[in-house]
Amino acid sequence: MKIKVLILLFFIVQLGFSQEKMSDSEISVFKNKVEQKAASVKTMQSGFVQNKYLSYMQNPVKSEGEVFYKEPKTLKWSYTKPDQNTIIFKDGSLFVKNNGKAREIKVDQNKMFENLVGLLTQSMNGKILNNPDFKASFYKKEGLVTVKMLPNEESLREIFKNIEITFTREYTIKKVKLVDLSEDITEIKFTEMQINLPVADSVFGI
Repeated sequence: MKIKVLILLFFIVQLGFSQEKMSDSEISVFKNKVEQKAASVKTMQSGFVQNKYLSYMQNPVKSEGEVFYKEPKTLKWSYTKPDQNTIIFKDGSLFVKNNGKAREIKVDQNKMFENLVGLLTQSMNGKILNNPDFKASFYKKEGLVTVKMLPNEESLREIFKNIEITFTREYTIKKVKLVDLSEDITEIKFTEMQINLPVADSVFGI
């Protein structure tokens, strides 16, 4: 048993060192590229696969869904498998929809929800890299860049230990990993992302 643990730790260490920390000049170029890409994005739609790794469960909890984004701050995050529930942010309000019933949360009256919504929308448009609520470190591997972010803001520190965002070679988001205070991990991989295709306003209907 101890041998298996040592082998596992060895591979974890090797994986950690396989990412190379980026220089200041590389970070500057990368951030400019992401900002340029973000400025060109008017709409985004994508599928996603979410795996949640819980300390008390042997296998991850898998969910699937789709996400829609439309400038400036309209977002729909919808789970379709195994359960169906949706989060919609528009006009400064957050709507949570379960079993066909929706309830509204006034984001500006709740700092935690305001930060979470900001995190979601800024992740979609790339502005999260300049968010002062996080301390960011940049790593590269095989043409991909992973940004490891430590929260500075108090309400975010109460939820997340750290966040990792991996970008594609086209400077769009490939994967997001959220680590909470109990070390449980939520990993979201985006699939078949489409940029600047028409997204009807009805998609964000309540």
